[in-house]
Amino acid sequence: MKKIILGILFLLGTVKIQAQSVTLTEGANMPMVGDSVKYYLVDSLGINISSINNISGTNVTWNYSSLSLLSNSLITTRYKAPSAVPSASAYPTCNVVEGTTNFYKNTNGANAQTELVGNSLTGFTAALNFSNPVITAKYPFTSTNTFTDSFSGSVTFTSNGTFNGTSTLTADGTGTIVLPGGQTIPNVLRVRSRQNSTISGIIPIVPIAVRLTNYDYYAAGIKFPVFSVAYTSIAILTPTVTGQITSNTANAFVGIEEKNLEVSNAIITYPNPASDIVTIFNTSQAIDIKNISIYNQLGQLININSSSLSEISVKALSAGVYYLRIETNKGIANKRLVKE
Repeated sequence: MKKIILGILFLLGTVKIQAQSVTLTEGANMPMVGDSVKYYLVDSLGINISSINNISGTNVTWNYSSLSLLSNSLITTRYKAPSAVPSASAYPTCNVVEGTTNFYKNTNGANAQTELVGNSLTGFTAALNFSNPVITAKYPFTSTNTFTDSFSGSVTFTSNGTFNGTSTLTADGTGTIVLPGGQTIPNVLRVRSRQNSTISGIIPIVPIAVRLTNYDYYAAGIKFPVFSVAYTSIAILTPTVTGQITSNTANAFVGIEEKNLEVSNAIITYPNPASDIVTIFNTSQAIDIKNISIYNQLGQLININSSSLSEISVKALSAGVYYLRIETNKGIANKRLVKE
């Protein structure tokens, strides 16, 4: 494989990150109708990330900082109700749809889990219908937890067939991940999933072997993975491997573009770095500041409890890098702020 695509995603939310081991829970991590994921594509051409993926254990570091942005285009995937996706009628147990391709069943309570019950293959007139669904998540799930599930079903393609296989999920690492641009996220839980399946019947005599390997990195307070590496190997006679990397953090926020250079140039913030009060100084009489908000490096909105449009207190914030979003009658300015 010569090239992997990485997607850097972000959700905005008011969350306080706790310095503790991440545990995936039904309330915090189960995908629900109304959720959305946004991401950018990143290029890993010429970069060997296998050695990074292979790192596991406690208090380790996964450094993906050498990857670079491939596109400025923002891609959004939304989780919908089955009633909003006509093809969901083929999967009667589905209660949440990822985009228009992945059909899930969430089960709540003591045995909370998420199962994949159907899949429409992107780019093909093909679909997988699970008679025995595959469990994609169990809750709660934390460091060193593991489980294996078997699955089977039917395939609709140019001709019909069947499939079966096994899937194993393991929380195989905790530590720190470094994303492109140097963004560092501590207290991350890494979940590795390996799925092996065989598809029979759609090509006469020859079975198709499919192997999926995912590395998902979760941070406290973020519903979906802050970073994911996904490999797909499809072997008919010889294997073909493709890859995609996605993430659920606002790393794109690190390189966010100014919405309006006039506004950005007119507004000065100081001191920077700051330890207590930050002043927002507007040098233009034509610009009226309407709102000021602060985001952390994960793209999470920080509650600062301030109504002032000329100064804000950052005393309660942990040391690190933040971003001021300043909304005005002329547009938006984004300012990078370092808290000492």
